[in-house]
Amino acid sequence: MPLVPAIAFDATPDVAGAYVYFTALGADGRAGVFRIGAQGGGGAAEIAAGPPLVAPLGIATSADGGRVFVADPGAGDPALDDAGALFAIDLPGGAVAPIDGGAGLRAGGLEVARGADNEERIIFSGRDRDDGQPGVFSLPARGGEVSALAKGSPLVDPSGIAVAGRGDVFVCDALASPDKTATIFRIEDGFVSPFATGLHVGTPCGIALTRDDAALLVLTRDPTRGADEVVWIEVASGARSATAAGAPGHDEPGGLHRARGADVFAFVDHRAQERGSVFLLRR
Repeated sequence: MPLVPAIAFDATPDVAGAYVYFTALGADGRAGVFRIGAQGGGGAAEIAAGPPLVAPLGIATSADGGRVFVADPGAGDPALDDAGALFAIDLPGGAVAPIDGGAGLRAGGLEVARGADNEERIIFSGRDRDDGQPGVFSLPARGGEVSALAKGSPLVDPSGIAVAGRGDVFVCDALASPDKTATIFRIEDGFVSPFATGLHVGTPCGIALTRDDAALLVLTRDPTRGADEVVWIEVASGARSATAAGAPGHDEPGGLHRARGADVFAFVDHRAQERGSVFLLRR
């Protein structure tokens, strides 16, 4: 169901699926993070907008729901050519703080997971600040040193991220296939292998795992209907099924995340209701 007209880019439910947080361009032209109730109705509440946020794209919630993390590829340190930054935003107050170590990596898609040491980490797609190679990286949520989980070929333009409970990372790459369809790669212990191909995705590409890690959801466009759909891919077998997710003409999907405590998913379409909308999908 559509929740609110907005020029939205990416969306995530809160921990319980009661609210949806999304990155968007506000009516006053300021980019930021907003919130709407999962039942829809009423207007969106501004959480944080304007500087230091410039072009916030990816968004994900912390494990306890006390913060959202945002990847802003337009922000950053001029000394690093304004090549993006990662921010933490406190809830509900909206205080914005850059995450130490997250600048200059052109971060786009992101998700939050706990490492083997139980430390919360941000897993994100971007580019190495030294050699410019595309990759998937890990950074402590409190800030610190960035480590590469995978970098370089076969990755070309990694975007959406999903992280399984045992640590495997799925990443969507819209440019990795010569036929201009997207490939989903699986990263296991640094080894990158194709998981699914031939997908028509939007920007940013949206992927998310079910709570039991049994299925990967990919937000796509159906070229035949000219509308969004969610493709369900069984992780064990690769079998696919699809759920229609929009009316004809709603064919600019972007972003997809799951609530941590429920199989409730949020995504956006940039063309729905003319200005774009945030949608909620319940399993």
